[in-house]
Amino acid sequence: MRIVSYFFSRPIESILFLLIGGLSIILLTTKYYYYAVVPSLAFLLIFLIGRYPKIGYYVIVFLIPFGAYRGLSEEYSSIKIHWMLAFLLLIIIALQFVFHKKDIKYFRSNLWPWFLIFLVMNVISALTSNYPDTSLENVFRWIIAYLFIGLTMVFINTQRDFSKVLPAILIVSISMSAFLALIGYIFNLSLFAETLDGFKRGTGGTYDPNNLALMIVFSLPFLMHWLFMSHRVSIKCIAVLFIAINLFSLFYTFSRGGAILLALVAVIFTIENMRKIRPRHIGFLMLTLTTCIVLFIIFIPSGYFKHIEKVANPQEERSIGLRTAQLYVGWEAFKQHPVFGSGPGTYRDIYANTMYAYEYAPEISSRESLRHKAHDVYLEVLVGTGSLGFIIFIIILFLGIHNYTTAKNKFSKKGDNCMASIISSYRLAFVAVLIYFFIFSDAYNKYFLISLALSYIAVSLSKQETASE
Repeated sequence: MRIVSYFFSRPIESILFLLIGGLSIILLTTKYYYYAVVPSLAFLLIFLIGRYPKIGYYVIVFLIPFGAYRGLSEEYSSIKIHWMLAFLLLIIIALQFVFHKKDIKYFRSNLWPWFLIFLVMNVISALTSNYPDTSLENVFRWIIAYLFIGLTMVFINTQRDFSKVLPAILIVSISMSAFLALIGYIFNLSLFAETLDGFKRGTGGTYDPNNLALMIVFSLPFLMHWLFMSHRVSIKCIAVLFIAINLFSLFYTFSRGGAILLALVAVIFTIENMRKIRPRHIGFLMLTLTTCIVLFIIFIPSGYFKHIEKVANPQEERSIGLRTAQLYVGWEAFKQHPVFGSGPGTYRDIYANTMYAYEYAPEISSRESLRHKAHDVYLEVLVGTGSLGFIIFIIILFLGIHNYTTAKNKFSKKGDNCMASIISSYRLAFVAVLIYFFIFSDAYNKYFLISLALSYIAVSLSKQETASE
């Protein structure tokens, strides 16, 4: 009787329990019995995120460096965990706007007008493209990218989120993936390292060692912020440990682009912080540099320098010829459609129709094997959206840098050196992504999108602080 009375007194809860229990029992009777716990876990996750939606966003950010393992399972790898979380968060935000009249101020940004113009340019280019399927697919990807930017603006809306929580999640998640790459390389674990033609490279939780290299360099400005701005010795020690793990993992990716990016970021960081260096810091810096050089000589793999030296010999390194061919194909494609472009994301289709695609393809098993990316985001945007779309894209990038600079200057004038430092870290990480875009093909990179969204959040926080004073 008590069970019956409970059922009628709380029908919604009872129905949910019956559904969850029923699904688990059904799964237990099938070959998918190991998924029997999924309905219960899914319910708990939905309940938790419904109660604290910001956790869902943080989980999405945490999972970014684990792209190779974000699938629901090996059998259902096409169903991504972060997609499901993002979809759930969008539903929650929509309900909050409808029923709780959530303040639209969180979406305000000087970037949105330019985002809209850039999207319109992509649509126009797609409608006039000879490759409508590819073009419309990439228009859809930009819409998804804008939704992710919107999620960032909604959930990273306090100074604590911006300066403490999010940097910690970025540092820990990237360092974990870097550590897995280190372990994968040293212990020959195929889960976290790849071997192509007898050449081994650490991948960590990613598919691509070059992508991991970008992530590692992206995290370093935040680790330097921890090292120099934290007043706690434990945080400084953790920062040193994570810096060491990330640097060694970067070397084990054998990414030449990553090594170049690291050098450029180090130079920019030194120039930015030259005035902060005091005579008492010089000894510590020299000791640190000497230690790093010694450890580098001891632990760096012998094949690293051979891999770097190949750049000087184009006859041995086919990638140099491939990059040259890709630039030539891109320039010729731009000259054919200089105003509106050939359609967003269509560079690969254009390249596949050239003789270079057959010359540099390792093996031709399908047309997809001929569709090489340009390894240059700027070239792909120029070819895809023409000069008009490219100009808007560059304006967006410069506006992002300008936002960070404006916010940093405001906090510096108020004497808030900690906020000025973390904003400088975000700006340097953003610049690192923009530099890497010259040798990388992913305009939808999540760290890039997060950086764009946070640029105006930094400005908003500086205005809030000013208003409160």
